[in-house]
Amino acid sequence: MKQILICAEGGCCGNFIASLIRTMQNPNMHITDKHYGISAKGSCDHMAGAGSIVTDYLTNTLNIYPYPESLKGAWLIYHTLDQAETTYFKVLSDWEKQHDTINVLHYWNPEHIKKFLSIDDVHIILIRVHEKDYSLVAVNKINKNFDISNDKNLLSYKSAYKGLLESYGHDTNEFDFLTTLDDLPISTKELLYKAWEDVIRKKSEEYAVPDATDKLDILYVDDIYNNREKVISLISRVMNLPANAGTYKLYDDYILAQKDILNYIEKTNNENTSSGQQ
Repeated sequence: MKQILICAEGGCCGNFIASLIRTMQNPNMHITDKHYGISAKGSCDHMAGAGSIVTDYLTNTLNIYPYPESLKGAWLIYHTLDQAETTYFKVLSDWEKQHDTINVLHYWNPEHIKKFLSIDDVHIILIRVHEKDYSLVAVNKINKNFDISNDKNLLSYKSAYKGLLESYGHDTNEFDFLTTLDDLPISTKELLYKAWEDVIRKKSEEYAVPDATDKLDILYVDDIYNNREKVISLISRVMNLPANAGTYKLYDDYILAQKDILNYIEKTNNENTSSGQQ
């Protein structure tokens, strides 16, 4: 059994890739089981079930949160992977124990990735982003986090995003009166878009993209939005499982659900172009 890591920063569609893998492991999942699916805004977080290391084991069991990315966090994840039978395998469902494990990690540092890959049964799909898509990644992350389907995380999200805006010197009073994530004003969202875009830019500049190997595959966000066959072919090869009707249905549903994000990006780009010509 392999341990599959999807190393993708927030907004880079990591849980979508994990969800595609789930449809290959369970061909009827997205078609017949109404529990599974994506939110109206296109979030796959709940469907992916790709948090057994970070959420179920490190955070909920050991009360350790390995973010933001750090050397200490990388070593905790490495130990968890290396000693999987006595660590996070304990929190897996019986169904999960019958399949390759899938986890999304917000880790990009090539040294950390190299360390994870030193474990024999680990395979990594690294998702990176071209400069032209920094804003797309930011809008994708913020829009999907601030969704009513995530209200169980209301307090932790308010704290995290207040901290992000405060680090850029912005007022955060809007968060004090927020009772559902869906009600965040667009003006505050747009501040978060810019802040997260800056995070993605800095991490992209800091961390080089390593070379692909037989244990490391690399996708770009642009591939996910514009090259379905490349993405599905890569995942199918890594998992040694065929794509099926559920895989393609999920992909189509996901891209359709991105229309508001893509329309916002197009509108913003057009406005920026117009203002530049004046």
